[in-house]
Amino acid sequence: MSGEVVRSWDGYTWYIEGDNDRLVLNDGEMTVRTVLRELGRLDRVFVDVGAHVGEYAIRMAYYYHKVIAIEPIPRSVRILKKNIELNHIANIEVKQVACSDKEEVLTFRLRGGSSTALECSGKFNVIKVKAVRLDDLVEWCDVIKIDVEGWEEKVIKGASRIIKECKPAIVIEHHEFRGYDSCKGMKERIIKILSGYRHFDLNGIHTLYVPKSFNIEEVKDAVVYHWVMKAIKNLEQGKPWYYGIPKTWWYGGHITDFMLALPEHILKEKEWIEKL
Repeated sequence: MSGEVVRSWDGYTWYIEGDNDRLVLNDGEMTVRTVLRELGRLDRVFVDVGAHVGEYAIRMAYYYHKVIAIEPIPRSVRILKKNIELNHIANIEVKQVACSDKEEVLTFRLRGGSSTALECSGKFNVIKVKAVRLDDLVEWCDVIKIDVEGWEEKVIKGASRIIKECKPAIVIEHHEFRGYDSCKGMKERIIKILSGYRHFDLNGIHTLYVPKSFNIEEVKDAVVYHWVMKAIKNLEQGKPWYYGIPKTWWYGGHITDFMLALPEHILKEKEWIEKL
């Protein structure tokens, strides 16, 4: 099938063969991209679980020593490899496999970027794909992004060794907030599994998890996003935006003033971390 080559607003080149391939042009998850860049170092390994056609893997290749892009859908892998070629990237390793809590064969319902191993209503083409534990797929990593359409808990359970040995920072897209009824309560279960981690609400959908020993200065933006999300949720619940906010130096200001001033306060005022 023929496609077109387009350039995104941030300077990357993409092969677009169908409407779903245009997801890479979306700038709607800027909080996630900012945090992953913030965590990037040229001596670190980034693992992208559910890489699709490379929205994150391609971009993060410039900030990390190595990127491991994990994607089970053959068509997505084909487009992903084309995008790697178009951007002249040499530090991405592609693994065509799914991740789970054990080695198994999964039935995937093909829905483009939302293809899933979960049961869902509607008629979809299906394929069988091999799934393995992340522990058996990756030896070492420093940062993990997980976007697996409701399979996130299985991925975390299959990464127990990595979590114990590598203590990676982890960004998870939680699909119980994307309309997946079967995922209700999954985030709370993952928080319990990651009991040695702090968690930061980035945008109401994505959460950053970092070990409690992690240098918070590396993720200052995530702390800001977490408390801004707290203020937004207050407004959604009919409360004053500052309800439950630890400090009062913002008094007389607006939520936007609070957001802009907070980065200068985070490292000096321990309450922003202690009261997460």
